Amino acid sequence: MQSATNTRCTNSTVMSCVSNPDSLEIFQPAPLFGRDNELLELKDSYQRIKDGNSFEKVMVHGNSGTGKTSLVLALQESVLLDGGLFCSGKYFQNTKQEPYSAIMTAFSDLCDLVLQSDGFDEVQRARIEKSLGSDGVLLVNAVSNISTFLGDRIQDACCSSLSQQSFPLARFKVACKRFIRAMVSDDCPVVLFIDDIQWMDNGSRQLLEAILQDEQITNFMLIMAYREEESSLIKDDFFTLAKADVDLKLGNIDLQSVQEMISERLEDVSNGILFDVDELCRIISHKTNGNPLHILKFLEMIKEDGLLTFDDDSWSWTCDLDEIQKNTMIPDSVAEIISKKIERLDKHLQDFLKLASLIGYRFTHEMIFDIATEINEKGSKKDRPLNLDMLLRSAMEANIVEKANDGYQFTHDKLQAAFQERFDKHEKEEAHLKIGTNFLRKPGEMFKYLAALHLNCVSDSISNKFDNKLLAKTNLQASKYCECRYAFLNAADFLRTGVTLLGDGEQKWLTDFDLAFELTESLAKMELILGNMDACINANRIILQRAKSEKAKVNALSLEIEIRTASSAFGDNVPVGKKVLRQLGINVPPNLTPFHLISKLRRVRKLIDSKKDEEILSMQHAKPDSSNATKVMLRLGFRFIQKKNYVWVLFTNLLAIEYAMTHGLCSDSANVLCYYGICEKVIMKNIERGYRLGRLALQLSRDIPCKDAGIIGFCSASFLIWPKE
Repeated sequence: MQSATNTRCTNSTVMSCVSNPDSLEIFQPAPLFGRDNELLELKDSYQRIKDGNSFEKVMVHGNSGTGKTSLVLALQESVLLDGGLFCSGKYFQNTKQEPYSAIMTAFSDLCDLVLQSDGFDEVQRARIEKSLGSDGVLLVNAVSNISTFLGDRIQDACCSSLSQQSFPLARFKVACKRFIRAMVSDDCPVVLFIDDIQWMDNGSRQLLEAILQDEQITNFMLIMAYREEESSLIKDDFFTLAKADVDLKLGNIDLQSVQEMISERLEDVSNGILFDVDELCRIISHKTNGNPLHILKFLEMIKEDGLLTFDDDSWSWTCDLDEIQKNTMIPDSVAEIISKKIERLDKHLQDFLKLASLIGYRFTHEMIFDIATEINEKGSKKDRPLNLDMLLRSAMEANIVEKANDGYQFTHDKLQAAFQERFDKHEKEEAHLKIGTNFLRKPGEMFKYLAALHLNCVSDSISNKFDNKLLAKTNLQASKYCECRYAFLNAADFLRTGVTLLGDGEQKWLTDFDLAFELTESLAKMELILGNMDACINANRIILQRAKSEKAKVNALSLEIEIRTASSAFGDNVPVGKKVLRQLGINVPPNLTPFHLISKLRRVRKLIDSKKDEEILSMQHAKPDSSNATKVMLRLGFRFIQKKNYVWVLFTNLLAIEYAMTHGLCSDSANVLCYYGICEKVIMKNIERGYRLGRLALQLSRDIPCKDAGIIGFCSASFLIWPKE
């Protein structure tokens, strides 16, 4: 079993093995043997983060079954006794896991641990809230219980327009790094363990790379484990960036450790051992090469074959050493033992666990309920929950499934993989269709996401059984679910699939215009966020050609400005920007005259001077269209700065200020105030007004997340030290 809850096999666990002939499982937790030196290195690394305020990066690797997880979990007790916090997350093979799943699981556990700690009080909560800053709201959809640390900022958490924010993926990474810095302290160092990183998604890899390069993180230990035989799944540049302070490669254990391991498992539940246990250990060590997992597997195999038996009368073990030495061969893989075990299960239980394995390594009661009732469809309706409970109880008694948080999980990823391998191609497609259709009927964004994952697996073969339009719409919903969690790579994949499902021809624009347009528009925004400029330009070109409403045209033109700005191709931004503003009803003179400038300056000054600071800072937030307009005006200002046309720079800033004062604030409003303050100081020589605008910009950048917060802080701070004249 790979779990953070137990690291040793207790007497009660082994006693249950004796009472149940089938319960001496190869995946039961075992004591840690033969890893004293490696454990000491981990403890030394932890001591360094406690004493030296450092950030320790640790890699643990070795072949499957060498005890990587058990080694790291053995550190947990020392950390907790020392007043530190230990949290963990794990990636899974052949499963439908959410983006960033292991990291966000560990972050959620860390929140729970902090909230449950003895010293937690309002002072500590306020300290964490201050450290998180406005970026903390970006993690609301990914990290459970973080809202406790956000205070009033939780009201600003809105995931409906993430893709319209400036550099959202970069801001998400910053938020994660600030989360770690907020949770650690000199008195409470944190150890975060990410297991099986060979199966992490691309978004997780990029996030870990960002965390690994953060030089401001202290009192923190990041441990990453991976299987040596699957290390090729991890990109080489990740290892270069990781620069592990401690690199532990685990091999097989020696004969002495094998003897300690086997002796303890047998002696804990008996009055004696009626055979030469050292000889058994030598045989097993030779046949398994000292692989801890294979040792447990071998013990189970000889027990099932009747070569290792427990006598209830004498309360002792007996063993046929000659037969084990001569005729018992260890199978080539763990899969053979698992296969035999599965074949002994009830047929209904096998079918149930096969479907559960497709859902994932972990699954909830709600996810599995309809599947269980379908298997047990002959039972009455009121008996169906009992049938599900019986199936789950049988799976737990066979040590195949165990309880985990609010649901269940397989006791080992190899068990999940073994059940998946028992599907033939047609049967697997039907199962994906059954599960996906089930999830599609359930309410909630998460189930739409899961439905899309399963149905996309078989989209080519179910076109005659499933409505492509409905599946395309489901992919759009799944993309929004991912977008809310800053998983833009996954969101883009869903959008590309949705576009493909509707086909390449003109027909989709005739029959499914709204869906095709929304998919393409959303995809253009995702490609921009991911930096795929060619794909973004192609998608936006389609939007410009197909747009019917003024709003759609404005959005497409605004995105074109963003594309040109991101690719440093500013040349045509001025005419495009003016076109956007005119379509929004904002008057932009074709030829700017002094009258236009003076008139606009007077109006803006009157608007600013008529409001107190508190009134400006408490103004309502702008709608997406208004935010777009402010962004367009800023882009125009940047372009005019490049052309050294400072009259137009001032005019576009005045336009943006006027628009913000009448339509509400947005993430770019702090930029607008900052640049207008510079204009007042540098161009109009009005230090008093520049001072006020700088102060407002600085405060607004704290209240509303802003990509240029650092620049604003620098510029606004300079305003604050100007003398008031």
